[in-house]
Amino acid sequence: MVWSLDLIVVALSVVLTAWVFSIYLKRALDVRSSFAKGLALLSALFFVQSLVSVVVYYRFSGVYSVDVALPLFVIATLDLGGFAVLFWIARQ
Repeated sequence: MVWSLDLIVVALSVVLTAWVFSIYLKRALDVRSSFAKGLALLSALFFVQSLVSVVVYYRFSGVYSVDVALPLFVIATLDLGGFAVLFWIARQ
């Protein structure tokens, strides 16, 4: 059950980071400043990290117990909160 929650939270992170990446990429192409390009690159790295997390969590779910799932759930939830703040900033 906890692994399912982990996967849901990480999947939400993938969606949110993809959305943030699309916002920053559009700004980088419009503004063409090094700062905007840096934000696009940073958000792309967050997106890749989220994708890797989905794969790792899925693989871990078949091997490890709730003793591993619970701390990873806390970490994934904090990540999602951070990405939500980044999304909120990007939308302004």
